[in-house]
Amino acid sequence: MKYYCFAIDTTVEAEDVIAFLLSDRLGIDSVEFDDNEFVDDSEKEGGFFPELQPDTPADDGTSVVKFYMPEDTDADGLAEKVRAILAELKEKEKSGEGIPVGKCSLTVTTSDDKDWRDKWKDYFHAFTIGDLLIRPSWEEAASDLPHTHELEIDPGIAFGTGAHESTRLCIEGLQKYLKEGDKVLDLGTGSGILAIVALLYGASHVVGTDIDPDCAPTCYENLEKNSLSREDFDVYIGNLTEDRELQDRVGYSAYDLVTANILADIIIPMAPHAYKAIKKDGIFITSGIINFREGDVKEALEKAGFTVLDEVPDGEWFSIVCKK
Repeated sequence: MKYYCFAIDTTVEAEDVIAFLLSDRLGIDSVEFDDNEFVDDSEKEGGFFPELQPDTPADDGTSVVKFYMPEDTDADGLAEKVRAILAELKEKEKSGEGIPVGKCSLTVTTSDDKDWRDKWKDYFHAFTIGDLLIRPSWEEAASDLPHTHELEIDPGIAFGTGAHESTRLCIEGLQKYLKEGDKVLDLGTGSGILAIVALLYGASHVVGTDIDPDCAPTCYENLEKNSLSREDFDVYIGNLTEDRELQDRVGYSAYDLVTANILADIIIPMAPHAYKAIKKDGIFITSGIINFREGDVKEALEKAGFTVLDEVPDGEWFSIVCKK
């Protein structure tokens, strides 16, 4: 079977940011990094012996971020979306607001591999976040992973799986702050994973917004997969920062808890609108914030009227939790 290989020529420094954007905007969670960055294997049995290491090219800071898609993918359409993301990153680098991204170019090639679908299974296995088990459909619940809640979700186009640090930070925030019966708003809902987690933990109703119309069927498919009712989750398509009709439809002072696992550049202009949507004493959980933008997001949240409760790091990413 033919499959497409999408290869992005970039830098090691930009790997995580590109991987996050592919996941957040396009639902592509399984990516491959091809670089010459040194890997310290000193913790392996036998210790670290430089003379036993293979000869590899010197690390020049470059990287190729790859992902693979099946033959029925609209490769041209997907390539256009990826190039739009890369153009945005390149523009931010030029303006001094972003990180070095190198060539930031995309190459799409084709190949044949009848087992390409099983490659997903080599990289995505059941894991836990607190007492939540997240597993793909091809794995049964692992007895050695204790849990009280379970979410089934598969990787693929328009899917988020919870494996990324920023999603994990949001889920941990939901586990800490969500109360039984809360009404929840999920900004940039994507695959609906945070909305589904909220319902699993006792939310009475969830509204999700996203600019991508393809996310709605994905969300409802994931609801059905987890035996949840469509009546408990409404998905609205549009840009909350610009669309007054959507703002009215979402409502004002209507939500006990709001989540936004997006990006700093989206959270900042969205903060005032999130503030209007949240009830007094409501909680706003934000994530998708690369570490060097944490201060900018915090300032915007406070300017909108929020009181910051918590700032949680995970690798290069931050979650900021605040209260109205």
